Amino acid sequence: MPDHEDADINSEIRKGKKRVDYAINKEKKSIETEIEKQKNRLDREYENVAKEILDLNKKTEQFEGKLQETDEKFKTGKNESTGSVGIVGALNGLGHNKYFIIGVAILILIIGIYLRMGMFKYPGFFEPDAFFHFSVLQQAVSNHFIEPLNSTYSGFPAAHYIEEPDGLYYVTLIPYFFVRFFGVTLYSLTRLIPVLFGIMDIIGSFFLIRFLSKNNYLSLLAMFFVAVSNGDIARTAALVYRGDGFITIFMIVSLILMLKTFELKGTKKYISAISSGIILGIGMAVWNGSPFTMLVYILALIFILIYSFLIANKEYLFDIVLLSIAFLISHIIENLFYALTIIRVSLPFTDFHFFFLFTPVFLFSILAFFMLKEKKPGVFVRNLKARTLFVGIALAFTALVLLLFFYNYMILLSTGYGSISRSSSALAATIQELQPPTYQFLFASFYYALYLAPIGIVMFIGVFAFVKIHNHLKYKKISFAELVDKNYSTTLLGFLALLAYFAVTGYLQSVAIRFNSLVSIPFAIFSAFAVYLASLFVYKAIRHVAKTNQALKYGLFFAYLAVIFVFLFLFAKFSHLQAYSSQQADDINPSFLNAMSWMQNNTPSNATVLALWPDGSVIEGAAHRRSLMDSVSGQIAAPTFRFASFLFNSSNDYNYLYSINRPQYLVVRYFWFYELGGIAQEAYLNLTTNSQRGNYSYIMMNSLNITHNATAIDYLFRSNSFNVSFITEPSQNGTKFTAYVLEPHYAPQPIKNILFYNETSKNYSIATSSGNALNYTLLIYYSGRNIDGSALIGPKLMNSNMIKFLLLCNYAECPYNSGNVTLNLVYANNDTRIYKINYLNAPATINSST
Repeated sequence: MPDHEDADINSEIRKGKKRVDYAINKEKKSIETEIEKQKNRLDREYENVAKEILDLNKKTEQFEGKLQETDEKFKTGKNESTGSVGIVGALNGLGHNKYFIIGVAILILIIGIYLRMGMFKYPGFFEPDAFFHFSVLQQAVSNHFIEPLNSTYSGFPAAHYIEEPDGLYYVTLIPYFFVRFFGVTLYSLTRLIPVLFGIMDIIGSFFLIRFLSKNNYLSLLAMFFVAVSNGDIARTAALVYRGDGFITIFMIVSLILMLKTFELKGTKKYISAISSGIILGIGMAVWNGSPFTMLVYILALIFILIYSFLIANKEYLFDIVLLSIAFLISHIIENLFYALTIIRVSLPFTDFHFFFLFTPVFLFSILAFFMLKEKKPGVFVRNLKARTLFVGIALAFTALVLLLFFYNYMILLSTGYGSISRSSSALAATIQELQPPTYQFLFASFYYALYLAPIGIVMFIGVFAFVKIHNHLKYKKISFAELVDKNYSTTLLGFLALLAYFAVTGYLQSVAIRFNSLVSIPFAIFSAFAVYLASLFVYKAIRHVAKTNQALKYGLFFAYLAVIFVFLFLFAKFSHLQAYSSQQADDINPSFLNAMSWMQNNTPSNATVLALWPDGSVIEGAAHRRSLMDSVSGQIAAPTFRFASFLFNSSNDYNYLYSINRPQYLVVRYFWFYELGGIAQEAYLNLTTNSQRGNYSYIMMNSLNITHNATAIDYLFRSNSFNVSFITEPSQNGTKFTAYVLEPHYAPQPIKNILFYNETSKNYSIATSSGNALNYTLLIYYSGRNIDGSALIGPKLMNSNMIKFLLLCNYAECPYNSGNVTLNLVYANNDTRIYKINYLNAPATINSST
């Protein structure tokens, strides 16, 4: 039995095992079936998705093909279905036509050249400075094209040191070395070389904007606004020879190379960066005011550095490190030029103060680069808010250090090392170009660009912010590619660089008239932005208003184009009126230049001349004689003060003439009456205004009205504040002359003296009234029997040496003559008098200070 039971148990076990195996196999088959079903379903879904992807790719390719085809049609402007040319297509097609672009550019250049030739009809140069520079050029040519250290014609007994850098002269000497063989004179080339730099400004602006935007229309607009800018014309017109007219092209090229550095790769990147620093440094050799370009350059790097750090762009930060080194190279070049006396005086940033600019930018760019390079973001770079906070702290710390430890230097820097400080001396206060600009001056310099430039800045910022927001929201109402052709980064970096350009030069313009040419370039470029962006917005508005009405769309668009062309024409017309109505400064005129020609032909070649400092430059450049003072190297406060005091002195101050090494000739000009206030200011005299009576007043009468009665003739002269009645009537002793000042609410006041001045013979006579009369002199200019004009002269001015030189000394006599010095009038015309100074017995006391 036990064996039988064991057999049954084993049998049951086998049966149970079979049942379990069956159940497992059944479940396994069920699972495998389900897996197969799922696999088949997934395979089908995969096939469907793959098919959809293939269809999508195919549609994408078709769309891209159509997009490319549309783009080609847009460029050519042709609609193949109708054969017509759309507005935007036609314009864009022209915009990509190189012959059209070259043609328009040539037309703009012709306009620019024409506007810069307005003063070419005048002889000589525009202002005294150019005459000085011309004299230096002549000396260099006679010295085998080597510029001397001292000017032969400036100052005596010791020649004045030439402080202007060599490059100011070699921009003319180098081309003259070659063109002289074709009959071109140094005089002609010097008068025209500024126009060449004006052409370079115009072309340079085109390529600057072309590089930034890749848009030919915007580039041509910028080119046009530079061509017609009175601010740029002010320093690049014929006859104008100033360093600030030569520096702009160096600034433009340096900025282009700076911005190219951010685009280029490899070796080209390094070459571009270094080249920008080299060009910046070379520019230092053409003008003593050129260090402003270093401020533009470093401020542009600061703006781009802040932007690059905020957007966490390591590549840009690395480029800024390279450009900082390039900036250091420009400093090295500047110091090398100074060591070689190519730069004649120590300029801003030739010393250790340069590192105020260099160090913060260089160190912060390196620090920012490595902070962003770390795999784990630090507390100051982890997000935009943290980076913004870090920038704020860095800027505040830098400003605090500069103000606490270098405050005086920063004040000095802000005034251009004193060159734009109007209170630095009485001499500086009399120089008009150093005075702050008025609204009238700014409008005359920039016309409607005065408003367009700020609008262009605001529009650019607004459009860029608008596009960035809509791109972020994936909702685009306007394509920024239409504005900058998808070149976002370069355009924005370029905008920041131009903003730095505008900020520095705009500040300079705000404090002194003379810097209008520097700010003219950013003014012109931002004006172009304003017109171009406004045109795009207007076109989109026209499309929206006239969606289906093609005739209305075309009509509105061409009407807008007509408005733009009229506006540009009026802009050019205004510049034309300004350019062709401009006259030479300091009343440089043919009569004055004729006097200088007489002096050159009729005085010893080593003659020394005493004259007002602006006239001294003309004496040096036109008469080729040595002048004690001039408007460049001889523009020194002490000599100008002493000469102005000598002119207003009522006594014959012979000591002065001996103390300044006995000049042999004295040149005086009637234009001094117009400059009387400035001359008096140089003598530290407090004159009243030209319309108010005072001891040193010279009030010119504006108009004349003549009335007759039975016996008398009444000449009524008018001024801004009062009238003067001059009456002639017969008497027993001849003609009786009386004169009265007529003021509102006052009884007529008799005038003591009447000075009759014959403009033809240079002779005079004085009629004096007795009794209680105003101690003034009525000056009557006449020729023949005609009265040409009059002026009321104050009592102290009437007794001054100035009146003696201008009116009372003639060919026959001179009230200045004495036993020590005599004057002989040797030449006179309606502008200039030239006296030969004769020294007899030296005074007992001589003050040798000059």
